[in-house]
Amino acid sequence: MYSVQVWKMKRNKIAKWKTDQVKELESKIKKYKVIAIADLTSLPSLQLQKMRSSLKGTTELVGAKSALMKIALENVKGNYKGLEDLNKYFQGVASLILTNESAFILAKKLNDAKTAAPAKPGQLAPKDIVIPAGPTPFPPGPIISDLGKVGLKTGVEGGKVAVKEEKIVTKKGEPVSKDVCVVLSKLKIEPMELGINLVAAYEDGVIFDSDVLRIDDAAFKAKFASCASDAFNLTLALGYPTKDNITRLLSKAFKDSVFLADSKDIMTSENVKKLLGKADIQAEALKEEANL
Repeated sequence: MYSVQVWKMKRNKIAKWKTDQVKELESKIKKYKVIAIADLTSLPSLQLQKMRSSLKGTTELVGAKSALMKIALENVKGNYKGLEDLNKYFQGVASLILTNESAFILAKKLNDAKTAAPAKPGQLAPKDIVIPAGPTPFPPGPIISDLGKVGLKTGVEGGKVAVKEEKIVTKKGEPVSKDVCVVLSKLKIEPMELGINLVAAYEDGVIFDSDVLRIDDAAFKAKFASCASDAFNLTLALGYPTKDNITRLLSKAFKDSVFLADSKDIMTSENVKKLLGKADIQAEALKEEANL
């Protein structure tokens, strides 16, 4: 396995197919603005071919030895500020994904294409694996021992074994144990994700890792709506006019002006009848008090 430094020192002694492949990689990379690292570990070849076909036209999936891909990235770094930092994200069965679409659009496409799969012993958890609290379909028996092996608190409810407390049985990035796999299989929980795992992506001088690229659409929309609501309420409180709040501000200003006119007995076309009625009542009260 050649490092970038060794490659430069021994370039004349390296097999021609390797130098040709590096040049080909460089040529492909230069056509795109977004350069991503993906991990294809545990991805069946059939599914890989399907995903490659679905990405065709907007995105290119490029495979090669990790060392050669790193050298290619190093050689084109003059065209991409900070690109060399992407080399530290190579892991597993690494591949390059090249596209001119946004890194976040790429991440969403890859994530949407993933399918759930059962865990196998030794696989690394893609996220925290959680067993929720609640009933199971099993009567008291060996299942209690299986659940206990992974640290779950259990009880019997309605003749069935129930998990008393939610528990993370494997944290993100940790290998899944055999005991955990047994429990997950019995509870029909499939925590693994079959698909292309996007590790990091470079775009416009910035490298986004998988945690940043993984966006929960529902949570994002909820936060966006909350921010919009907060901004709207702030403009109302400050009396700052916008196209969205101008009707509310004018309505509020009108109500405030009516209240001010009423409280200070300032006659306007809106309150003239009300003030005259108030004056009439006060006059009648004064007449009674003066015995007139």
